[in-house]
Amino acid sequence: MVSRSTLGLLALLLVALPLPTLSIDKAALKKEAYEMFMHGYRSYMRYAWPADELMPLSCKGRQRGVTPSRGDVDEALGNFSLTLVDALDTLYVVGEFEEFAKSVKLIVDNVRFDSDIVVSVFETNIRMLGGLISGHLMAERLRGQDERYLQWYTDRQLLKMAIDLADRLLPAFNTSSGIPFGKINLRHGMLEYLKRQKDTCTACGGTLLLEFAALSRLTGNPIYEEKAKKAMDFLWAQRHRASDLMGTVLNVHSGDWVRRDSGIGAGIDSYYEYCLKAYILLGDHSYLERFNKHYDAVMRYVNKGPFFVDVHMHRPTVATRSFMDALLAFWPGLQVLKGDVREAIEMHEMLFQVVKRHKFLPEAFTHDFQVHWAEHPLRPEFIESTYFLYRSTHDEHYLEVAKLVMDSLNENVKVSCGFAGIKDIRTMAHEDRMDSFVLSETFKYLYMIFSEPEDLPLDPDQYVMTTEAHFLPLSMANPFGDEIPRKIIFDAKGEEEVDMAKAQHANPWSHRDRLDADLPKKIRERTKSVLEEVAVLQAQHGQTGAQCMKPSERLKAWAFNAQDSEHLRQLRQMGIELQVQTDGRIQLSHQSTNALSDELAKWGVEFMKEVVEMSKKLAEKTEQIQPDYYVQLLSFPYLGKPVLLASPAQFGKSLDEASIEAELILAEPFAACGPLMNAPQAKGKIVGVHRGDCMFQEKARNAQNAGAVGVIVIDNKPGTSADKTQPFAMSGDLDKEDDITIPAVFLFRNEGQQLLSPPPTRTPIFLRITLKPYEEDSVVESYLKWGPRVAQKPTFPKCFLEEGYFVRVEPPGDAITFQFRLAGVNQDSDPLEHQGIVERHVGNLLDVVEFSNLQNQQTFFNFLRTSAYGALGLNVKDEPLEPILKVLKDLKLHREPADLYRLLPGEMTRAFRFLYNDDSPLKESDGNRGHAKGVLNFDRSTGFWMIHSVPNYPPLHSYSYPKTATKYGQSFLCITVSTENLNAIGDHLKYIQATPFDIGLPDDFAQKYPVLRTIAQKKSISTSTVKFTFEAELTTKGGTHFHTFAKHKKFKKDIWYDLIVPTMGVSLGVQSWLNGQATDLKSECGSHGNVNDIDEITVLGARFPSSKDHSKWGVSDDARRPIVCIGDLNRQTSQLKRGGGALCIENSKLWETYRSSASHVSACRSNGIVGGLR
Repeated sequence: MVSRSTLGLLALLLVALPLPTLSIDKAALKKEAYEMFMHGYRSYMRYAWPADELMPLSCKGRQRGVTPSRGDVDEALGNFSLTLVDALDTLYVVGEFEEFAKSVKLIVDNVRFDSDIVVSVFETNIRMLGGLISGHLMAERLRGQDERYLQWYTDRQLLKMAIDLADRLLPAFNTSSGIPFGKINLRHGMLEYLKRQKDTCTACGGTLLLEFAALSRLTGNPIYEEKAKKAMDFLWAQRHRASDLMGTVLNVHSGDWVRRDSGIGAGIDSYYEYCLKAYILLGDHSYLERFNKHYDAVMRYVNKGPFFVDVHMHRPTVATRSFMDALLAFWPGLQVLKGDVREAIEMHEMLFQVVKRHKFLPEAFTHDFQVHWAEHPLRPEFIESTYFLYRSTHDEHYLEVAKLVMDSLNENVKVSCGFAGIKDIRTMAHEDRMDSFVLSETFKYLYMIFSEPEDLPLDPDQYVMTTEAHFLPLSMANPFGDEIPRKIIFDAKGEEEVDMAKAQHANPWSHRDRLDADLPKKIRERTKSVLEEVAVLQAQHGQTGAQCMKPSERLKAWAFNAQDSEHLRQLRQMGIELQVQTDGRIQLSHQSTNALSDELAKWGVEFMKEVVEMSKKLAEKTEQIQPDYYVQLLSFPYLGKPVLLASPAQFGKSLDEASIEAELILAEPFAACGPLMNAPQAKGKIVGVHRGDCMFQEKARNAQNAGAVGVIVIDNKPGTSADKTQPFAMSGDLDKEDDITIPAVFLFRNEGQQLLSPPPTRTPIFLRITLKPYEEDSVVESYLKWGPRVAQKPTFPKCFLEEGYFVRVEPPGDAITFQFRLAGVNQDSDPLEHQGIVERHVGNLLDVVEFSNLQNQQTFFNFLRTSAYGALGLNVKDEPLEPILKVLKDLKLHREPADLYRLLPGEMTRAFRFLYNDDSPLKESDGNRGHAKGVLNFDRSTGFWMIHSVPNYPPLHSYSYPKTATKYGQSFLCITVSTENLNAIGDHLKYIQATPFDIGLPDDFAQKYPVLRTIAQKKSISTSTVKFTFEAELTTKGGTHFHTFAKHKKFKKDIWYDLIVPTMGVSLGVQSWLNGQATDLKSECGSHGNVNDIDEITVLGARFPSSKDHSKWGVSDDARRPIVCIGDLNRQTSQLKRGGGALCIENSKLWETYRSSASHVSACRSNGIVGGLR
């Protein structure tokens, strides 16, 4: 039985063939990159200029103070025509000299900086200042190259504008450390409220030197380079001396680290970049030494094979998060500049696997390549690294990668008014933004990677490209020009091509051994193998996310100074209030609702726990953070949720070594201040006790004497909770030694109440006391997979019950049980029986469950199908459990029909199936019958008909695809129709003489549709028949109309030219398997229309001849009649004598897909008519 939801049309050309080794047409791709850039540029100029950025969905400009604010993101905007300035040198690179000259004039005449606007110092520097400097350099270069342009540009106007802008940024450097404030007002400078914002990121303070040094050396004013150099020097001094790593956020005055997590992504990336590029640009060896120390540290602590994991700068063996962000994609390009090409290839391959999975690089992704943050603002970092790797290796693989990126941009983000960022790459939903870096960087790198060096108006080897891809000449290191010119030479091959007497290497310490031609490919294959092994391990061992320690991102208790106003401000942000008692002691209280955000509230809880830890009388004073303790409910119906935050004890066994899992029992008496009355029952269990009446350690001792394996003390004060109450640490008995050998934790009342209330199932509570709670998915998976546990393990209900309900949501709504009625169908049954019984459950359950949206319904039923196939004993791929847990909260369960159980098993033979294939998986092909392949499967109301081109398919006792079919492209067409169409379909199969190899024909089907018995018996048309073709109109359940054609072998003509073309009244380009033999029919033209053989196909960027494609399809040559036909027959003389058919549809979208795939057709000359596809 098929699903009641309409399948509609599924017409898919499968590229089941190895991509041929192709020579990349760089010239064509360069032109395409140019056209994409110009589309974005012209859209900006038409709809947005003089605004800062284009809103491509609204077709208007984004302007500060006019369009709705997006918060900190808008601080890159200053009402100074940001996109035009940022993209100025790209116009020069792509050869748009006239437009470049016009843009220079527009900027000089219209852009001003005297605005009462607060901007980001970092963004304004890299985009605006860098754009003005590079634009000035290109303007002077063009003026000297071609006298037709910019002869008026004699006063270094753009450079003067850069001076004006830099002078407005200089007040931000007035800090104790020399590191600039993060923000500044362009007109008023450092306003008082801006001075109070004392934290800035490492990249923000360390990504200034290239632009500021260039400005100093172009103007002769050293102030700019001195300011930026002082900031770099201070940052270097703040590195962690043991690890040589940098933190992410620090105080601009004291240099104290606010966030000590260290990686190569957001907040820190371009600092490392500018360490190396400062050496390359300026020739100062101190920056190279700094970079090498940082690089070694990153590769030692942050790099984990092909992955990069953020760590604590002061504890570099401890990870701080379980995902990577998109900004780290710049790193392979930097590795190329350093000379570490092998490592660059490895990391780039990891990133490429992410891009292949999602079409773009998500803003953040996990180490198993799942989406963490789904946005993609068309960032350039990945294509930047691709560009540098191609320059270094000359490996065409990187051209193919760049082409894939470019195709994805065209297919998914190109809109009528530019290119729109992506809000969610999982749905490809657009966002109304086109950041300036799209034109400044993304398309610049795409254009340059496809350009030959001689095609560019400058030699990129003589420039350093800033983090915003602006050009700064290497000659700046030698302003007097009395040394050998410096060039960036990527590899040994390039070095051979350079007269080293005329040029010196800008980074002679980089590794320059020539790579073997096949080494990049070997590294990529090895990396993919490692990634596959990691994926298998993650699938086997589950998650690591909940096991990772939390980032150190805030003020620590040990660093707190009550006299420091900045510290007091941070406490207020975290919801912590400080009061001085009459005796001089300081009292801290935390109220999460007073925090500025949930994250800050969480930090407040962590800060308070550190205070408690420091106050322990018996604890050693340390700077380490007291780890969180958790109580996690594992048994049904909780399944890992909730996870209760617990407080530690100053006595008893530590949980550092191992967690404990056991059943919970409440002490009798509950206070546990004496021997337990229920001691026999408490043995081997975790004992819950009540706070009060005696010391905590005495309660734990009594539980321990009863044989308990752990103790949970529950607060006796109503209303207390972990998120609202000051953290609490249970103190020991100072008069007695610590004789407790079991762990003890404390729960506030609100959390403890969940242990006091019996579960709805009235079953024992099985829980875990731990530092590292399980992820919910692993608990639910264990429950679904293993059922009952033994000994000390929880007694979970079975997944598939033998009696009772079919489906029930268990309170509190995050667990589900199914009861399948499988009617004797098992692992050894026919695969169609497997599908039939599962889909019967789906169909009947549609009337029982209800969801608020279709997506939740689909998620639910996909999960049900997986569970059902697993119940049948089949191998199924594990499904992630988190989506189904969320969906269950949307589920409404209706009363089940009284006859539901009777309907579920049904009778499997009530479904009609008919599998036919001239080259079946059961026996050799039959050349006397029709050349046709397909599947029919119907219940009493609905079914599907699929025609395809794959020999030996589908196999009867497995779910697999024939390996022999992967050598060639194949075609599939699947339509869902009602049983009213069975007579017409049966006649079609009768005419083509379909060869069945598996049939299921119930008696009632045979009686109602006699033609089905005819085709089942392999009978054909009667000998008295004089018409050897058959046509019919079919309408799918979704209302789509098809025209079906069939020919008997006695027709003895070409179905395409002699039947379909004259009937449909259009000319066709036809793809069929032509092997170049004399038996191939040639393109044919006639008065009623033409048939042109398609001899070359392009699919997903791969181009291959028709001899590599086993599919059979035709596409009309006229967009006014957008017709596509999927058929059975090749255009060969041998097939004139065989039966076969085709289904045709008129559909513009489908037509565009197939028409664009026909990259070349052969013309024909017949009866004086010459024809070819238009």
